Amino acid sequence: MNSHEKLKNLLIQKRQIENSIELLKKELSYYQLPSFEKIALFKKRFFARGDVYAKERQNKKGYYPLKDNYEGKTFAYLPLTDEAIKLHLQGKIRLGSYAMQKSNRCIFLVIDLDDKAYHGDFSRSKALEDAQSIIESAKKFGVTLYPELSKSGKGVHLWMWFDAPVLAINARRLGDLILNDAFSKTSLSLSTFDRFFPSQDFVPEDGLGNLIAVPLHFSSAKANKGTLFFDPNTLETYENQFLFLEQIEEVSSSLVYELTGKEEFHAYANDSLYLPPWERIADRTSKVPLPESIEIVLDNAIYIPKKDLSKKAIYRLMQLVTFSNPDYIKAQKLKKVVVHIPRFLSAFEMDEKYLILPLGVLEDVLELFEKSDCQIIMDDKRSSPYLLEPLCFNATLKEEQTLALEALLDSKERGILHAQTGFGKTLIAIALMSQLGLKTLILVNKMELLKQWVDEITKWTGLSKKQIGTFHGSRKKLLETVDIATVQSLANAIETEGDGFIRNKYGLLLVDECHHAASYSAYQAIKAFNGIRAYGFSATLQRADSKTPFVNYALGEVLFKHVKHDGRIKRVLEYRSHFESKESEYHAIISELIADKTRNELLLNAIKQNIHRNILLLSDRIEHITHLSSALHVNTIDHEIVHGGMNPKERALVISRLRTTGSMFNVTLGTTSLLGEGMDLKNIDTLILATPISHPSRLIQILGRIGRDHTRELLVVDINDSDKIFSKMYRKRGSVYKSLGYIFYDNKIFKNNIISL
Repeated sequence: MNSHEKLKNLLIQKRQIENSIELLKKELSYYQLPSFEKIALFKKRFFARGDVYAKERQNKKGYYPLKDNYEGKTFAYLPLTDEAIKLHLQGKIRLGSYAMQKSNRCIFLVIDLDDKAYHGDFSRSKALEDAQSIIESAKKFGVTLYPELSKSGKGVHLWMWFDAPVLAINARRLGDLILNDAFSKTSLSLSTFDRFFPSQDFVPEDGLGNLIAVPLHFSSAKANKGTLFFDPNTLETYENQFLFLEQIEEVSSSLVYELTGKEEFHAYANDSLYLPPWERIADRTSKVPLPESIEIVLDNAIYIPKKDLSKKAIYRLMQLVTFSNPDYIKAQKLKKVVVHIPRFLSAFEMDEKYLILPLGVLEDVLELFEKSDCQIIMDDKRSSPYLLEPLCFNATLKEEQTLALEALLDSKERGILHAQTGFGKTLIAIALMSQLGLKTLILVNKMELLKQWVDEITKWTGLSKKQIGTFHGSRKKLLETVDIATVQSLANAIETEGDGFIRNKYGLLLVDECHHAASYSAYQAIKAFNGIRAYGFSATLQRADSKTPFVNYALGEVLFKHVKHDGRIKRVLEYRSHFESKESEYHAIISELIADKTRNELLLNAIKQNIHRNILLLSDRIEHITHLSSALHVNTIDHEIVHGGMNPKERALVISRLRTTGSMFNVTLGTTSLLGEGMDLKNIDTLILATPISHPSRLIQILGRIGRDHTRELLVVDINDSDKIFSKMYRKRGSVYKSLGYIFYDNKIFKNNIISL
């Protein structure tokens, strides 16, 4: 080693020694930390409020807030004192800290893990195993969690501190995100999770909220190292607890809001913000990992046990009720600060046991489980109380009104009638009440509408005004038979009395001017309803603030849309197929369906019989398109194909032609994912659905591909399969066709020109 290398090594050693000296000096200073500095640090870490604190009861379980007493009378809460903290640290008393400030903010979040099956060896305890996994998950979000051994020595408290007070609801959501990530690990059940501190989103008006016993209690520490912080890897408690508390890494409040959304109505973070791209499910129709069976509860919402859901499944279910926040997009375009504006708005909720989704997406949830081969066990707790005497409806509906009524009755338990003013929506709603015979609650947003409903009901049912309950302003009388309430009055009552105010009292909810359902008051009122059926009525469903999805989350899809007659003839040609499958998994059934010889002959003959028209055939599978294309070539039927497996340049060329001049031939075969949505196609007047579709909005998008150039006559060829799953999907499509003014025709199988495979 030459002189230069020796000098270099010596300089490195010198710097290392100097760094060690500085570290030892700093550590020594903390060992000799004056008591007032320790107390200040203790306050900073563990007390969100200084104006009140709690003390453990002697010889009893629990804590109580200290109050000023004089001559037997109780006055205000006593503020936290340095003396009280000294006595706690010495082990003479035990203190409790109220976790939330008056503003519903908190300075820390604690995840409480309690090992109820503790067997005496902490190093092998379930609480420690879960704690270590949760700590690793937190790192993915840029959060460091610090473990404290519980008072008993059997459980673990995981602490995170914020650099500034954050809203408790956001802090708890951050905890949910971390737990969901940890829970997604297949070997982890998180059975030890007990609760968060704070355990509430808001401080009760007449209370202080929940409290947590603060750490560093001498007696517990002396007995079993309880209430001390420890290294999660070595399990050794930190030698200098105050040095540890000074050096912790705080979570920035901006990160909390970025991950969870600034607190406002419906502002929840979408999992796509933190789920890695390789773990996201891009295709909303694809399978998700689910157990073989799952029990869900239907009440005022859909309750799905979180313990049965993988991270991907939770993400996919959240995705059903999440959309981009228009305010975020607008602010971005204006180059405004967006850090406190959530990128997404959503209607999901979470508590410690359930992922909670609104009932308006029930069909989507069931379809997702069905396609993922997960058997659903339904615990339906929704109410369906019937009227003692059915209503007598004495009006005659017009043909289109009758179609609308049938769409509401036949399709689903929730949905929306979208029709312009003058269509007779109120009359249809009264007919619906009469047909169902359920006790009914009607929500209106204006007093004038309430009076109008009273007049219409008395006119068409024979009920007197005294037999109709009204709830508004100073008159609040619910008869629990047929009642009409203004949204604001009912929402206020529910906020005061709780969700039980209307619970189990009605089986049918009718929401007039339902585009207002996205407002806070209306949404809360609808959410409190746990009856079996709910329908909305509106002439102007699209909201100016672009938050229409909340209307659908609350009330479901549009079941009937009245469109003014434009002179066009719209037909659905029904082909009947005897296809049935014995497979249990959805993807296997689809694979069998697209290979079915007889069914494919039906599709080819549908093309042959309508060869004089401009045909678009859509299938979900590329191999299906390829197979049908080969058969058309054999039968010398010119056509072109377009799908995602093609050369990109060739595909772009075909799509460009379809959008501008139209197809070179009368027949185009394409995949639904590529051509079924958002594509303006020229000269297409006939649609052939080669694979089944059930989701109404998806079908409406696909139907929008034909007749975009105002073709006078539109035709849809649809196959009604005998298979139980596909037959049910066909019935759903039937409701959509009717709502859009399509007329059904049975196909007459021609004996000539039949193509065989």
